[in-house]
Amino acid sequence: MNTIRTLISIVIGSQIAGADIKPVQHIIDTHIHLYDTTREQKVDWPPESDEILYRPHLPAEYSRLAKDAGVTGVVVVEASDRLE
Repeated sequence: MNTIRTLISIVIGSQIAGADIKPVQHIIDTHIHLYDTTREQKVDWPPESDEILYRPHLPAEYSRLAKDAGVTGVVVVEASDRLE
């Protein structure tokens, strides 16, 4: 993530030389899915055959990854129609 920020800063800086550019204060991840493949009714997606995605993806894991990337906010997409 820092590499992308650096690249963007260089590109913007070279195009707007001398402009007062303020650092980014918030990074919002606008679309994440959290799900638990261990729940009783399982999940509709991803399929159990997907060895990479078919495992629990829960808030604690996302929070750890997001913090390291500098994310300060998130929009969670609820794709299940189950009430559990």
